[in-house]
Amino acid sequence: MNFNTKNSKKAAIFAASTLGLAGLALNGSAETLFATSYDPSGTFNGGIPAIYRVDTVAQTVTKVFDTGPLPHAAGVSGPDSLIFTDPNNILYTSYDAGQIRNYNLITNTDTLVSTSGGIGVRGPRDLVLEPGGNTVLFSDNNLNQISRLNLTTHVVTPFRTGVLPEGLIYDKTGQLFAGLNPNVVARLDPATGATLSSITLAAGVNIDGLTYDDVNNFLYVSNSAANGNAGDPATGPGLFRIPTTLASSTPLALGQFRAPDGIVYKNGHIFVATRETTPPPGFFIYDFDVTSGLATRTVSVSGLDDLAPLIGPGSPGPGPSVPLPATVWSGALLGALMIGMRVRRSQRAGI
Repeated sequence: MNFNTKNSKKAAIFAASTLGLAGLALNGSAETLFATSYDPSGTFNGGIPAIYRVDTVAQTVTKVFDTGPLPHAAGVSGPDSLIFTDPNNILYTSYDAGQIRNYNLITNTDTLVSTSGGIGVRGPRDLVLEPGGNTVLFSDNNLNQISRLNLTTHVVTPFRTGVLPEGLIYDKTGQLFAGLNPNVVARLDPATGATLSSITLAAGVNIDGLTYDDVNNFLYVSNSAANGNAGDPATGPGLFRIPTTLASSTPLALGQFRAPDGIVYKNGHIFVATRETTPPPGFFIYDFDVTSGLATRTVSVSGLDDLAPLIGPGSPGPGPSVPLPATVWSGALLGALMIGMRVRRSQRAGI
């Protein structure tokens, strides 16, 4: 075996190991996020929608991949929401195409998981990985329902009909919450989808993203109607904090950003994806410090729409939000560690 072949083999093994551990070693940090570029205008990334890795501290944005063999003509959008089903696989929704797709970070392959159908997929938005890791719930705006996708069979079944859903999240006890347009947060029966309790926010609020603080048992909701007017109870708050009892709500980020969409929580910080269409326009990720109440603009992502969770199921690595069977994450972790061991053995053997 010649020197170049040896080095190529080492590089390939090392790259696989790095990707396999990326969610566990890098993306669990507060600095690294994954973001979707939803591109209805066909103007970003050469008109090709994409998913990006973002470091909010180093202010770097790195394209992970262009989102599959979709028609990329102007007016055709790309990914709306994304989650990790394991550290190596990104599941994402393509709203206008009516598709749910999967991208494997190891093989660099993009595959269709489910496509348009009468009871299946028409306008998929937000995703949440269910306890057990075998199924996903997703909001479908065009069918006015929440649907369930089986990750093994790829069968889609209705879960809750007659609603216009957006954000979906589980808490650490397995309670399921949904943002229902325009301004209702509901706790749903995870078996039947029935509403168990709910809270209605101020008229004019438009609920979009939903995330969960697993330490203090708070939900955080983004208000896409936020327009920078701190004095307006409907359009002033960019975020709302709601206890999981749904007993009350607290407006946050008054006038600090506009048109927030996807949000994720970690360690007292909420990372917020904004699509600011009023002057000055732009697509920015903000870091909202819950303690200080101040939001800091971090980085711009062209066409920005949603962010992957930072902890728990649906994140690049395991986390405490919802207890999951060990097999959901341990298989991927074991595989990555075994690849790392192969690298070390190859180095010792001079391969």
